[in-house]
Amino acid sequence: MKDWDVVTLRDVAEIASGITLGRKPKGDQLVKVPYLRVANVQDGRLDLREVKTIDATPAEIAKWQLRDGDLLLTEGGDLDKLGRGTCWRNELPLCIHQNHLFRVRLSAEHCDPDFVALQIASPYGKAYFLAHAKKTTGIASINQSVLGNFPLMLPALDEQRVMAQRLVTQLRQARVASGAAHAQHSEAQNLVSAAYRDAFSGCTSAEQVRIGDVFETASGTTPSRDQAAYWQDGDVPWVKTGEVAFTDILATTEAVTRRALTECRLPLLPPGTVLIAMYGQGKTRGQSAVLRIAATTNQACLALLPAKGWLPEFVQHWLRYRYEELRRLSEGRGGNQANLNGAVLKAFGIPAVDIRTQQAVARRLSALLAQAQALRIAADAQLREIEALPARLLAQAFGQSVPA
Repeated sequence: MKDWDVVTLRDVAEIASGITLGRKPKGDQLVKVPYLRVANVQDGRLDLREVKTIDATPAEIAKWQLRDGDLLLTEGGDLDKLGRGTCWRNELPLCIHQNHLFRVRLSAEHCDPDFVALQIASPYGKAYFLAHAKKTTGIASINQSVLGNFPLMLPALDEQRVMAQRLVTQLRQARVASGAAHAQHSEAQNLVSAAYRDAFSGCTSAEQVRIGDVFETASGTTPSRDQAAYWQDGDVPWVKTGEVAFTDILATTEAVTRRALTECRLPLLPPGTVLIAMYGQGKTRGQSAVLRIAATTNQACLALLPAKGWLPEFVQHWLRYRYEELRRLSEGRGGNQANLNGAVLKAFGIPAVDIRTQQAVARRLSALLAQAQALRIAADAQLREIEALPARLLAQAFGQSVPA
């Protein structure tokens, strides 16, 4: 790289923004033509699953029609997406682009489009845009001047083509490997589902009893945050729904005081209590967990206290097995935010099987879930390694220091 020429991008390219949406074109010879939006231009690829159209005049089409080898770049977005773009390769017979995309038309005499696209997408390119972008509350943008000043490293054209071909091949192989790792991750999740179906295969036909008929239930509250005496130096673990996540609860991020227990009438729940999240963000609603410590909860959790003849692990596993059903029961409840409530959960059925059967199910699931967890951990590690590979390859090719 040391002996490569460095030129500004505007020295070897024509840079233009595209058609403005909402304008009022004049004339009666309007043609409906496909146009690319920011959503269509991803990092290193085009997403053409949804291409919209716009009415444009013949002059506008002639001005903005994309040609093979045009580089398309987004003008802004999240900080980590600066410099996002790819090459246009005549994926559609006729297409233009909107004004929030830059079209970079490179000199065929000096530049290989793939080489330039890869350099801009590299850590070297991203460092330049990050250093020169206009930033406001997590959103960053570049203008035509910043893009035109990009310090483009240019070896001989033949060398550009060789490098680009090699990098394109390596990145394609990385995408294939990423797909395989994602498939392995999905396989781990499928193994979890299969484990539950297998473990409960002998229980689904058993007589069911209502949770409220066999368990004493309780719920908590949120002590006033304005009362320091309820929170300062608290030593009673206080569970929030975000901590109810299909795993044993051994600790909490917050704790309340003994005074809060008394004055706010918070229940002190013993180890072995099963907690169910009645509402919460995303996938939280309907998740369950077993308390392994004495603790209390907020009002969004329903607690099933330990009951004679019931193994907490079996109860929690059953609730996890029926998680999607619990989610469906909550749809349409709670206005804008769907939620479960005590009445719905108390009416929910659970197989009335003997304790030995419960223990056998729990043991079976423990072994199967350990296998699935090991597979998932391995897949996640492999996926992280693969997803870091493109940036590493591009850094090796172009460096990663911030250009002056």
